[in-house]
Amino acid sequence: MTRNMRLAICLFLVVGVSSNARSQVVGYSASVPYYPLAKGYSWKYEVHVSGKSKISTVEWRVTGADKTKDGAVFQVWQFPSQSDDEAMSLHISKQGIVETSTGTLILKYPTTAGESWATTKPTHRVFRVISSGKPCHVGVIESDDCVVVEDQQDALKFRTVTTYAKGIGPVLYAYYKKGTAGSTPIQTVELVSYHVDSK
Repeated sequence: MTRNMRLAICLFLVVGVSSNARSQVVGYSASVPYYPLAKGYSWKYEVHVSGKSKISTVEWRVTGADKTKDGAVFQVWQFPSQSDDEAMSLHISKQGIVETSTGTLILKYPTTAGESWATTKPTHRVFRVISSGKPCHVGVIESDDCVVVEDQQDALKFRTVTTYAKGIGPVLYAYYKKGTAGSTPIQTVELVSYHVDSK
């Protein structure tokens, strides 16, 4: 799996806490409900590659959280890690979830079907909301409120379609060959378990 793809993944036991406890969680934010972030949260995925029977697993864990004047920043690490891995830093901004290493807004909120936005650094990327507020079902994970976002990157040979479930986070990453309208992905990364605060 390439470094760009690992960063794109980017990423069950449901732990309930009281509303008072939630307010004390660094970075807990109801303003971006489709990607809840706080130290200790984690998501475990199965990686399926088209044409191959072998299934691998990957887990993303929020290992750190820092308060800044602009909001909370979270360090998200992949496990098992590889020698060239780096933490994915995510910032909860007024607009949504920002990948701080590139300044890219990966999930805008509120979301509206058909809405799009673009970035130019470090590469040109165009995001488009395919659907919002509709049910989704991925393996054993079901939600009646999901957002589906397409990400087209000039530097990559594929486009990514990410499904986010409210109160859970990313539940599915599907990768398609760029320039094709085919419905069969070349790779999928499907959520099988998670550890987040359930509201």
